[in-house]
Amino acid sequence: MFCRFCGKPIQEDSEFCPYCGKSQSPTHKATHLIKLQKCDGMDIFTLSTIASVCFYVGIIVFLILFIKMAPGIGGDKLIAYIIGAAITIVVSVIVHKIRNKKFTEKRQWVALVFGLLLLIPSLTLRIVYESKVDAAVADIPKSGTVCVEIKVDEEFYSYFSEGLIREPYSKITFDGHNGNTLYVELNKPYAAIISAGYEGRSGVASSAASGSTDKTITFTQANLRNGYTINEQVPLGGGYADVTVKFKRICTFWEVIFYSPS
Repeated sequence: MFCRFCGKPIQEDSEFCPYCGKSQSPTHKATHLIKLQKCDGMDIFTLSTIASVCFYVGIIVFLILFIKMAPGIGGDKLIAYIIGAAITIVVSVIVHKIRNKKFTEKRQWVALVFGLLLLIPSLTLRIVYESKVDAAVADIPKSGTVCVEIKVDEEFYSYFSEGLIREPYSKITFDGHNGNTLYVELNKPYAAIISAGYEGRSGVASSAASGSTDKTITFTQANLRNGYTINEQVPLGGGYADVTVKFKRICTFWEVIFYSPS
């Protein structure tokens, strides 16, 4: 027999449904008994299983894709992640409640269609992205604005005692911006400050073991294409640090999707 409320199979003479907890009063069984429904040769429970798989796989694929296509950089991108995850959770809860409030064929088809609408476009966009990303990153224009990823590394000489009690740091700053990604205009000189030294756990740098140097950096098609790396020696009082900064051109998700060879 089947629950007269949710339609799921239960044991004969069950007084309560183990799934939804509703009473299976004998006075109502005869009029409210839900029989196994058929839809194009498929029973409703098989349809429900397929709908669940498509919907939740679609949600997972969409979230993985959203990590790539979330707008913004740095903190703005993190905010986009949080908003995207919150919307996905809310939609998942709403669809789940709609499906289980009344176990009907129509509601299962709605969940299946919704899952396919998430799954198919997400998979398609992912495939297109992977097929274009290498060519898009390598095709650096001669002028215009591009996004670069910045990686900084350092090697210290002297101030051994500082290294025992403090954390080493190094960074490069462009007009106050010191994140790991930056939009730059090609062929334009940028005034940069390369800093290095030691800082305590509170994040306060040691004035005796910290230093900086100014440098003018120009991004061009040629140096980004070949892998742009600069090495700078930063004085630290009685010692110094060799700082290596690597720049790599990167593309946003939608730049890759709409990329076409020039």
